[in-house]
Amino acid sequence: MELIAPSEAFAAPQRNLDGYTRGGSAGLLNYDLLALANYGAVRSSQYFQAGTEAGFNAGDWIVRSRQLFASQDGESQVTHQYAYAQRTFVDYRSVFQIGQINLASSMFAVGAIYGAQLFPEQALAMQAGSGASVEGIAQTQARVEVRQFGALIYSTVVPAGPFTLTGLPLINGNADLDVTVVEANGQQRRFAVPAASYNRAGLGAAQGFSFALGKLQNVAGTQAPWLATATNGWRLGQRANLASGVLLSQPYQALATGVDFVPLPGMNGSMRLLASNARGVGPGGQLGLSLGAALAQGWGVSLSATRQTAGYREISEAIQPQDPGLVARGRDQYTANVSWSDARLGGFSAGFARSSLFDGHKSQRFVAAWAQSFKYASVSFNLERDLGSTVASGNQFYVGINIPLGRRSVSTYASQSGKLTRFGARYSETVNPTLNYSVAAESDSDNRTVAANATVSVLPRYTQLSLGASTYGGQSSAFSASLRGGAVVHGEGMTLSPYPVNDTFGLLKVGDVPGVRVQTPEGPVWTDRWGRAVIASLPEYADARIEVTTKSLPRNVDITNGLHILGAGHGSVNRVDFGVVKVRRALLAARLADGMPVPKGAIVVDENDNFVTAVGDDGAVFVANGQISSRLLVYLPGGRQCRLDYSLPEKQDSMRYYERADAVCAISDKNG
Repeated sequence: MELIAPSEAFAAPQRNLDGYTRGGSAGLLNYDLLALANYGAVRSSQYFQAGTEAGFNAGDWIVRSRQLFASQDGESQVTHQYAYAQRTFVDYRSVFQIGQINLASSMFAVGAIYGAQLFPEQALAMQAGSGASVEGIAQTQARVEVRQFGALIYSTVVPAGPFTLTGLPLINGNADLDVTVVEANGQQRRFAVPAASYNRAGLGAAQGFSFALGKLQNVAGTQAPWLATATNGWRLGQRANLASGVLLSQPYQALATGVDFVPLPGMNGSMRLLASNARGVGPGGQLGLSLGAALAQGWGVSLSATRQTAGYREISEAIQPQDPGLVARGRDQYTANVSWSDARLGGFSAGFARSSLFDGHKSQRFVAAWAQSFKYASVSFNLERDLGSTVASGNQFYVGINIPLGRRSVSTYASQSGKLTRFGARYSETVNPTLNYSVAAESDSDNRTVAANATVSVLPRYTQLSLGASTYGGQSSAFSASLRGGAVVHGEGMTLSPYPVNDTFGLLKVGDVPGVRVQTPEGPVWTDRWGRAVIASLPEYADARIEVTTKSLPRNVDITNGLHILGAGHGSVNRVDFGVVKVRRALLAARLADGMPVPKGAIVVDENDNFVTAVGDDGAVFVANGQISSRLLVYLPGGRQCRLDYSLPEKQDSMRYYERADAVCAISDKNG
């Protein structure tokens, strides 16, 4: 019997999760340190930031606590970002989390809460990721700070020129970002990144059920109510997902529904409708739409729009002390992005964002970029225009020409911010996989002083270090240093990692051989003096390659298998042991008592009369491992035999494939 059915009628194949690892235990500490110092003729400032994450994994439970300490000119602030315990329940494809947490799957813009939540395990749902990116132009070596709900979530130092920040640790995927660019001279520039512009590519799987209950984290001057929120998602055929949610608290209630859809191949869109009821304000609503398309001939377009009524509130706004005027609140946001690429004309992209308030104020931001690679050089152009209703910061642009020279490169650039124009040149070199540096010099059109800066990035096997120094016309100078990495505490001690350790990680061992390079999904690592190294990150419920770089092994070490394929479950601590064999080899120059070489072809045997080798040219005898410690005899022509006498250094030279030694073959009788 044959049955013909459309492809959309077939159920998706079920994943077999039996082969993925579970369990294991270890503690960890991640650190991210940043220090900046600016010294000027009029004013000097110092800034220090330390982000730490401590925790442990045990029995598939993940316990984490992250703190952020920031100090500027003697004024310090400590922010406790989260502290939670979580576990993935594979049979239900869900994650349970409790503690000080950020809502993972809510459709509402909610900050951190003290409570518990249940949400789908994204690694098992194979759901398309969503995230935010921040783009801008820095005129000098600048510090970029990203905030959400008023809390600092990310801070880094960027060189002069265009920058893009991705992989941001969002508190919530439905709230805007507030970005501050602090230039080396202290000048600050702020702009917002609308939540509607976050990249939500593709359709993915339906979200599934999520639930959270807890108390909203207190913000200075506000109350902290209890709240409960629940969302669920359903698949509507092959081209749409539906999601709905509810949020309940004493001063605030909200409903939400949304649809993600793929109307045509290469196109994706979403719609969100939210209704709120805030105490003392009444009902309100918000509508959000977004659409993206990959068009023919290299074109790509994305659009988004969000509009809300005067009565709409997020819960963070509803608990603020009431302001009789609503004019300072946001009314609508619009974004538009277009990109185009051509093999001959290069790649072009442009983006526009506009937001307005109920009091009539508005802000608009436009960014554009073009880049093309030629035979001997590549050229790029970046433009940023920020127009506000009150203060307009004018145009900023950056033009760069880069000439690659193997591991080295030379670039020149010109940038403009308002009426100030800068011209500069930069030389950079990658010395080896663990060291790179760059030096640059520039001049501006204002006071025509020369500024210079140098940066060095080092990966000294067990941490990441970056150093920078700048001077501006001899009138001011700036210094920066950053240190980043992690440490894992386990039953055999502590092992350092040059990368922060994630939820799912592992430990590897290459015998007791130090300095062996191993490629992991996070990047290369090197074994410590005990032969151990950290696998800082492993993909959950997917295969990962752990591979020894055999060229980094000492020449006296052989490895049984230098490749390991590992499938890790979420929260597991994995162990990978590469078996090694230490080998000692010797090339003997064997001579008879009269100084003549032992004849070629003579047979060499051990003390049990087992064949070992045959003598080569000029009395060469090659022996290895146990043969070295054995009593060796040589059968000579004419029925004679002799005993090989030689000595090797007590300590083996691991950098040589074999050692050389002289041997004397003393004639003996057949009984030795």
